[in-house]
Amino acid sequence: RMTAAEPARPGPGRGIGIENRASASHIEAMTKSVFSGPVYVVRDNIDTDQIISAQYLNLVPTIAEEYEKLGSYAMIGLPDDQYPQKFVPAGELKTPYQIVIAGRNFGCGRSREHAPWALTDAGLRAVVSSQVADIFRANALKNGLLPVVLDEAVVQSLMQRPDDELEIDV
Repeated sequence: RMTAAEPARPGPGRGIGIENRASASHIEAMTKSVFSGPVYVVRDNIDTDQIISAQYLNLVPTIAEEYEKLGSYAMIGLPDDQYPQKFVPAGELKTPYQIVIAGRNFGCGRSREHAPWALTDAGLRAVVSSQVADIFRANALKNGLLPVVLDEAVVQSLMQRPDDELEIDV
């Protein structure tokens, strides 16, 4: 079991705001100081189109029925040949993974708030990477998803152990 204890911090003068859209479970997840679970490992440069494909952006998170579906499409844009194990199993609304271990530049691409919405709606609580795209990071913090930035060597080591559980102590 590995422990990651160094969360990404907002820049000078920026606080962590949680918009009205964040549910009570998202707020509870952010205020819980220790959590653990299985990890889902992804490579470098996972962009917002891979996190939530454009075809699902018409789902409106303020409509309960649509909000419930959003998480089931999280990471749907990952190529099947590289990710045979789906982040959200077929027919399910939630992922069995609470933590994603990601290569460099996670959340790059378009400024798409649906990306952290889909991940949190799927049940994800944290993304661990050596580099998280700035806009994704800001959107994640506003919506109850914890971006944890660690040294590249530590992340690479974690990526080599996809069957481990990870404990995060904030």
